[in-house]
Amino acid sequence: MDVDTERVAARGRAGPSELCRNYHTRALSFFKRGDWDHAIADCDLSIVQVPDDVSCYYLRGQSYRRKGDAARAAADEKMGDTLLTAQADADVLKAIL
Repeated sequence: MDVDTERVAARGRAGPSELCRNYHTRALSFFKRGDWDHAIADCDLSIVQVPDDVSCYYLRGQSYRRKGDAARAAADEKMGDTLLTAQADADVLKAIL
């Protein structure tokens, strides 16, 4: 998938949500193998595509935590919590209106 994701991105055939999903999937694969640096890098790429992707912030936070960087882990987890709360608030407003 590494090569395919890069090829799709280079040709401009994928939209932001598809690229986000591809990078997130690859990041999760790196995470499961204990390759924290590559997991973080792919989460970075995913967040560039879709800045409000809660799961990428949590995954990147856990990767930082496994690397021993508690400050960055806490910052990403806080951002994930903030985004999750904002999305829940938006869902409540949609239900009311």
